[in-house]
Formats: sequence, structure tokens, C-alpha cells
Amino acid sequence: MITLTVTRTGKSASPRDAWTRYDENHYNFLDIKDAKDWLADEYRLCKKRVPCYRDVQGSAPIQSGYIYCFKVKEEGKTHYEQHWVSFWHVDSKPIDVRKGAYEQVSERRRKSG
Repeated sequence: MITLTVTRTGKSASPRDAWTRYDENHYNFLDIKDAKDWLADEYRLCKKRVPCYRDVQGSAPIQSGYIYCFKVKEEGKTHYEQHWVSFWHVDSKPIDVRKGAYEQVSERRRKSG
């Protein structure tokens, strides 16, 4: 399963204003193709998409998603938006809710290593 994390940020057109994060959502898909198809539909009118990267310990950075950049005009005012989209592979193993998350991670590490 693939999860997309979409973090929405915005700012007014004034150069003095800072970017503000105003929303974050998670969307689940069966595979990466479904996720990319959804992005193509969701941002079909967006003209600027730039790759974003994540550092990985012990290797070169990986491209982990995209930043969609666009301008919005509402009620005669202009503001800018950037939607940061990250792709995540989800481990869909069930969790024992009676144990803390740290205990379960530790148990998995002991079993695998």
C-alpha cells in the first residue's frame, strides 16, 4: 500500500509575509500507479511541479515526492500555494493495541536481527 502525505502551505503575494502550513492529509492507494494517477487528476491544472528529495543514511538522497506550486486569485486578491506531496510505502502488518508502539518496534527488530 502507498500513502501520500499532502502538506498544503500558502502565503499572500506580499514579499513580507511568510509561508504558513494550513493543512495536511494522508491518502491511501493500492500501488504507486494509482497514487500517480490521482496526483495527475488532482493537480491537472498546475503548471509547476518540482521534485523534492529526502536524505537517506548511507546512500544518495532519493526523490520522495513533488512540490506543486501555483497562484490563486480570490476576491481580487492573489496568494501563492505550495502543496508538498511525499510518497510512503506502508507496512500493513496488524498491531497489538495493548502494547505501546515502541515495544512492538523493538520486538520486530529482535525477531529480524
